[in-house]
Amino acid sequence: MLACQHTFCHGCLEAVFGNSTKSTRECPTCRTTFTAELSDIPTNLYICSLLKFLGNDSVSLTNTPLSGQLERCVKCDMVPDTIFNLDEKDFFRYCSHCRQKFCQICWTNHMSDLTHQLSTLSDQLKSAEECLTHKLSNIKDQLENVRSNVNQFVERQIQELRQREVSAVECAEQMVNHATAKYQTIVDAIDGTKRDLNVRIGQMEPDHEASTYFLHMHKKVSDILQDIAKWDDMRMVFNEDDFKIEIHGAENGETTENEDETTEAEEINPLEDKTTLIKYIISRNFKPKLFWKKCPRPLGSFLAPWKDDIVGEQLLYIAGSDSKIVFAIERNQGRIIHRIFHEDMIYPHSIAISSDSQEIFVSDKWKHCIFVFSRQGDFLRVIGSKGDLEGYLRSPEGIALGPDNTIFICDTGNDRVQCLNRITGQMILQFGQVKKAHLIQSALQHTISKPADLQSPTAVALHGKSIIVLDSGHCRVKIFNKLGEKISEFGKMGTQKGQFKYPEVLSVGPYGFIFLGDSGNARIQIFSQGGRLIKTIGGRGSSQGFFKWISGIHVTPDLEVIVSDYKNHSVQIFQ
Repeated sequence: MLACQHTFCHGCLEAVFGNSTKSTRECPTCRTTFTAELSDIPTNLYICSLLKFLGNDSVSLTNTPLSGQLERCVKCDMVPDTIFNLDEKDFFRYCSHCRQKFCQICWTNHMSDLTHQLSTLSDQLKSAEECLTHKLSNIKDQLENVRSNVNQFVERQIQELRQREVSAVECAEQMVNHATAKYQTIVDAIDGTKRDLNVRIGQMEPDHEASTYFLHMHKKVSDILQDIAKWDDMRMVFNEDDFKIEIHGAENGETTENEDETTEAEEINPLEDKTTLIKYIISRNFKPKLFWKKCPRPLGSFLAPWKDDIVGEQLLYIAGSDSKIVFAIERNQGRIIHRIFHEDMIYPHSIAISSDSQEIFVSDKWKHCIFVFSRQGDFLRVIGSKGDLEGYLRSPEGIALGPDNTIFICDTGNDRVQCLNRITGQMILQFGQVKKAHLIQSALQHTISKPADLQSPTAVALHGKSIIVLDSGHCRVKIFNKLGEKISEFGKMGTQKGQFKYPEVLSVGPYGFIFLGDSGNARIQIFSQGGRLIKTIGGRGSSQGFFKWISGIHVTPDLEVIVSDYKNHSVQIFQ
C-alpha cells in the first residue's frame, strides 16, 4: 500500500518501476510522489486479513441471519455469525479509546490508525511546545518594552518634578529676597532715624524749630512703625496639589482699616505685567454687569474693534444658532442695534472680526463654510465648502484671524485645524488627522501638512507665535507653533480643578492667559499658557453668575469676559 492509500500487488509494482534508479517514484493512479524503496512499502493489512480468512475452509455467505439484536462491527458492519459461526467474544475486539467494537479485520487497521495518531499527537505536542516557547519569548519582549517605557516615563516624571522643584524653590527664594529687601529698607530707615535722634538729643533748644523737628520725627517714626505693622507675620506654605509656594498672611501694600485712600489693588494697572495681572485675576470678583436673554441658544461672540456709526460705541456681535442670525448689541444695555443674516446661513457658530479689513467672519457648522460680511452687514463671500480635501471643511466651529490675511479654522468634522487665505480660500497650513493623500497633495502644492493627534477640535486662538487649540475629543488644550508642531499640552477628563468635562470653547486674554469654557462642569477656568490654573468662575445654575452649558467665550482687551450659555439662553458680561 502506497502512502496515498492506493494498493497494488508486488508484481505489478515491480513491472511498473522495474530497476529504475530514480530516487522518487509516482503512484500509477494519482501520480503522488514517494521516495520509499519497493521492499520498504508496507502491506495493506485489511486486504491481507481478508485474504487470510478467504483462504480457510469455505464459508457460507448466504442465508446469513441479520438479526437486529446482534452486535455489528462499527467499521464494516459485519456480525459474528457471518464467518465461521464465531460468537461475539471471539469475533469482536473492544476499543477503550473509541468505546466501539471492531471485527478482527478492522481491529488491525484501527490499531494501525491509532498508532499513526500517536505519532501525530507527538508532532502536535512538539509544535505546541514551539508555539509556547514563542509566546513566552514574546511575553519577555513585551516585558522589556514595558520596562523601557516605564523607565522612560519615570525619568520624564522625575525630570519634570526636578524642574518644578527648581521653579518652586526659585519662587520661594524670590519671596524671601523680596522680604529681605523690605526688611533691610525698614532697618535702614530705623538706623537713620536713630542716628538723627542721637545727634539732636541734647542739642535741642526749646524754640519753634525744636517743636517742628519733634513733629517731623514723630511722623517719621510713626511711618516706620506703620510699615512694620503692615508687614505682618508671613507664612510660606507649599501647596502639594498645585505644586507651588503660597503666602498666607498680610503682605506689604495692604491697607489698614483706618485708611481712607484707594487701595494698592485699585491703583495698579492690571496689564502692567504678568504677575500683576495674575494678582488682579485672583482678587477679582467677576460679577456680571449684563445678563442678556433675548437670543435663544447663543453661541460665539466677538467685540467689534470699531465704534458703531449709530450709537458711537463698540458693539458686541453674538451668533444666534436657532434664529440663524448674528446680533449686534450694546454692551451696557443689551439693546439690539443690527442683525446680520443670509438666506444660505443655517447654523452660525463662531465669530471673528478683522480691524484691518473691517470684515466679519462667521463659521456655519451645518453649511460647512465661513460667511464673510462687511462692517455694514453686507454679504461679501464664502470661504470653503463641504469636503475633506485641502481648503474644504466639515462642521467647522472655532475660528481665529491670523496675520497676512489668514484665518485659522477648527475643521471639527475632519479632526484638524486649517489655515486658509481669507481672500482666496487657499490652504496654507493644516495639522491634525492628516491623510496620506493630503501629505502628497501638500508636497505637490508646497503647503504645510503636519500629522497631529486631534479629535474634534472646537476652538482655536492665537497668541504671539503660538496656536492654541482646544482638543475637545481628548479634553486637552494643545499648543502648536506656526508650523503646526505641538509644543505643549495640558488638561484631562474629570471634575477636579484643572480638569475638563466636555469643553467646547476658549479665548486668550492678555499675556496669553487662557479662559476655557468647561461646559460639562458649568464653569470657566483660567490658565496660564503653561497650564497653571489661576482661577475658576461660576458653577451650575440658571441665575446670574452661573451656567448650564457654556457655548461661547470672548475676552475683550479691557478684560471683560463675555460668556454665552446655550441651555440658559443667555449671554453674560463679567467685569
